[in-house]
Amino acid sequence: MSSAEEKERILFYRISDRYINFLRQHDPGVQQNAGHLLRPYVGILLELNGHKYFAPLSSFKEKFRKSNQAYFKVYGSPNADPLSVIKFNCMIPVPESELTYVDFSTFTHDPKYQQLLEAEYQYIRMNRSNIFKGASRLYALANKPGTHFERTSCKFKLLESIYQTFII
Repeated sequence: MSSAEEKERILFYRISDRYINFLRQHDPGVQQNAGHLLRPYVGILLELNGHKYFAPLSSFKEKFRKSNQAYFKVYGSPNADPLSVIKFNCMIPVPESELTYVDFSTFTHDPKYQQLLEAEYQYIRMNRSNIFKGASRLYALANKPGTHFERTSCKFKLLESIYQTFII
C-alpha cells in the first residue's frame, strides 16, 4: 500500500488484549488496554519503516498542554482545549489480525462519546499529513540511542523484531 493510500485509510481501531500482553512481555513501556468495552482504547493506523503502527489516542490532560514531539493534539474547535492527543511515543507495530475497526454508530448508548469520536476523527482526517510527519519524526528520534525520546518511547526496533511472531 502506498503512503498516499495509507493516508486515506485513517480509521479508528481497537487492539486485542492478548496482543498487548504479548508485547508487554518484551517492552513494559507498551501501554495497556483500559479494559473498557463501552469506551475502548482506540487509535489510528500509520505505516512507518514498512510496518503498520497503531498510535493510541488518549484523553487530553494538563500534562499535554506544553508542546512535545511525543504527541499530537486533537482539537474539536480552534479556540478550545484539545479533545485528546495521539501518543506517538506509545505507538506499536501491529499485525492487521489484531485490529478491530471502531464503528461510531455502535455507540448509540453514549451519544456524547459518539460525538467526541466523530469530532476527533474529523480533525485527524483534516490533519493527517501533519500526523504522519510527527509520527515519522518521533520514530526517528526514539531510535537514536541515548536520547530523551529513546527513554520515554516504546522500543520500536525491538517490537518490530518480535511482533510478527505473535501467534493468534
